[in-house]
Amino acid sequence: MRDKKALTAETSYDPAARSYGSFSVGAVPAPGVSPENLLDSLDKAWMEALAELSVDEVEKTKQRMLAGLVYLRDNPEDAAYIAGAMTVAGVSWEEIENQENAIKQVTYKDVLKAARVLRNSPQVTGILEPEKGENR
Repeated sequence: MRDKKALTAETSYDPAARSYGSFSVGAVPAPGVSPENLLDSLDKAWMEALAELSVDEVEKTKQRMLAGLVYLRDNPEDAAYIAGAMTVAGVSWEEIENQENAIKQVTYKDVLKAARVLRNSPQVTGILEPEKGENR
């Protein structure tokens, strides 16, 4: 059994952010775990996830993404919001309309390459700590 270093962990990606988007990781350390220890554990988890990534997992993820595009057709309000945000970020209507084809063309090697680029991209790390005397 692995030691639990975090009470919670989350990731998010904002494709509408400048340049290539913004990828974020957030976590709350478990009691007794220092922020630095948690950061080390997150780095190790990233490397393990890459080592365990398979072609099958990439294909399953692509299918979920394609299903998400179908569900967007059921909710025009969400589709309009997403298309508007992408347009504001500089994504062309042609790119927006071709999301399905773009997803289908992604390969396992593309995902590995993107993960390596992401790993070596500029990063900002912030640690939020309670005020002195606050016992939370």
